[in-house]
Amino acid sequence: MTVRLLTLWDSVSKDPLWNLSLEEAILNTLHLTRYAYTLIIWFNPPSVVLGRFSKVNEEVNLDYCRGEEIRVIRRISGGGAV
Repeated sequence: MTVRLLTLWDSVSKDPLWNLSLEEAILNTLHLTRYAYTLIIWFNPPSVVLGRFSKVNEEVNLDYCRGEEIRVIRRISGGGAV
């Protein structure tokens, strides 16, 4: 069995919103490609990425994040804060 893997290394963007948007766009169009799996490697500055159903006030110290200029963003998939 041959598995096709699309590997995308986006070393240009350091914007967590862009990186999550790229991830969502690939997820939404993967069924149109010939690739079965996708590996995306991206880097963000210090950020908090919340899962779809995470409660920001329960998982994130917002005052600390504001003081340290740490962005708090949400991804489309579930799971806890990263």
